[in-house]
Amino acid sequence: MSLVLLSQPFEKPIYKFMTERSQTWHIVKQPQGICEIVPSEQITEDNQEINNLEITEKWGPFTSQGDAIARRIGLIRAGKCQPQ
Repeated sequence: MSLVLLSQPFEKPIYKFMTERSQTWHIVKQPQGICEIVPSEQITEDNQEINNLEITEKWGPFTSQGDAIARRIGLIRAGKCQPQ
């Protein structure tokens, strides 16, 4: 674990503990057009499968699940993903 300073000069310092490996998220599109948000650890090394399901497209990594959700909404509005 490391300590990271998150502030600008002349501001009150904010400290945050960071783990060695932060959780990141991806959006994966299945052949049916449905996009899911999954933790990065679930994606295989060749980036082609998740839980034995084929991935046709992938976006990410995102630093928070909220960022991934917002992007997924944008992809649905743009017609790149189908809602669940």
